[in-house]
Amino acid sequence: MPILVVLDEAYIEFSGNESRMQWVKKHDNLIVLRTFSKRAGLAGLRVGYGSFPLSIIEYLWRAKQPYNVSVAAEVAACAALQNPKYLELVKDTLIQERDRLFKLLKEVPFLNPYPSYSNFILCEVTSGMDAKKLKDDLSKMGVMVRHYNKKELKGYIRVTAGKPEQTDALMECLRRLS
Repeated sequence: MPILVVLDEAYIEFSGNESRMQWVKKHDNLIVLRTFSKRAGLAGLRVGYGSFPLSIIEYLWRAKQPYNVSVAAEVAACAALQNPKYLELVKDTLIQERDRLFKLLKEVPFLNPYPSYSNFILCEVTSGMDAKKLKDDLSKMGVMVRHYNKKELKGYIRVTAGKPEQTDALMECLRRLS
């Protein structure tokens, strides 16, 4: 019995790498999952899809809920799909802003950002500063970042790339906390 392999390509568009979806045709134990929401700038709407071998589809349909995508998400995704130039522009803009954000975060004395091939940057919080406190302080200033409670990432925050003005607001708040 073959082992089922699930490949998560949620951030593939931001990586510059080719999708492996075509591999599903050759491997009857491979599932490739994707998110449409991040690429189209629709993150809160939760639209995803996947490529599955025919032998697995039958079982997935049995477990599928009747309404997996909200009406708003479906309308937004359909509108985005009708405009491929828009999709490419959103992706390119996010990559450009992610790269700018990374360079700016490298200048913050208490952050150690890691290079990213997604739409966010993981940063180690250093210099004795507490990551949860940093998240809370930024939140009080109107800037949201993600903090992890799990042991492996406890001293880290995650910053999502957004619009240039959002990056500028984050950087202004980080300067105030320096």
